[in-house]
Amino acid sequence: MTSSKFAAASFFALATLAAGSAFAAGNQPYAGEAPFAAAATTASTLTRAAVQADVRKGLFPASGESVAVAPAAPKASLTREAVRSDARQAVKTGQGPKAGELS
Repeated sequence: MTSSKFAAASFFALATLAAGSAFAAGNQPYAGEAPFAAAATTASTLTRAAVQADVRKGLFPASGESVAVAPAAPKASLTREAVRSDARQAVKTGQGPKAGELS
C-alpha cells in the first residue's frame, strides 16, 4: 500500500470514529425546539368523519399558516383627501419634517 493510500485510509478511519460520538446522544430535539421531555398525548374525541367534514368546510389552516386570527383594522376617522390637505398646509406653513427626519 502506498503512503497516500495509507494516509487516506487512516484519515477515513479517524473521521469515522470521531463522527460516531456526534451521534451518540440519541433522539434529542433540534436547537430551540421545546419541550425537551416527551409531551403527554391524549386520545382524540373527534371521529375521522368529523375531522374530514371540518377539512371540507375549511376550518383548518393551510400548512404553515398561523391559527391566530388577525385583529380587525381600526376605522380611520379622516379621509385620505383630508390627510393630504393637512400635509400640504403643514408644508406651506413650514411645519413639515426637518431634513434627515423623513421616514
